[in-house]
Amino acid sequence: MILGLLSASVYCVVVLVALRTWRRRAPVTIHLVCALLVHILTTLSLLDTQREWSYWQMASVYWFSFMLYLYCYSAFYKSLSLRILTFIAESESQSRTTPEILDRIILRSFSDRTDILADGGLVTRSGHSYSVTEKGKRMAMLLRRLRRYLNITEGGFYFN
Repeated sequence: MILGLLSASVYCVVVLVALRTWRRRAPVTIHLVCALLVHILTTLSLLDTQREWSYWQMASVYWFSFMLYLYCYSAFYKSLSLRILTFIAESESQSRTTPEILDRIILRSFSDRTDILADGGLVTRSGHSYSVTEKGKRMAMLLRRLRRYLNITEGGFYFN
């Protein structure tokens, strides 16, 4: 177990350096590459030792730690609620108006997400309107089925 925790600690250091160094790569790619490299290098370095160790025990602790770290990272990285909270807390008065929040956080995030949908061919934009494409209809149908299968409701992921 200690080997899994040690390799997870190495991963945390490596990924923090990589996230600051490889800024042009998607964070999920950086996390995955670092996790695989650290796991492979840790395993190879342990093969060279005379000490007895259990691969599966080390690997299960390592990958569990990786998933926990990635879950937490993702929550902080993409949460609109947390962005709104920090935006309000960063102001000198510790308050923001609704228009400030909408302009700075919500509209920017909305624009980024609709650009992704349009670039992916899932929607088309016409003025201030969006229309779903055939590709988008298929994706929406698949997503509705997956949500139903996974029993995902409209409630929040972190808080209800």
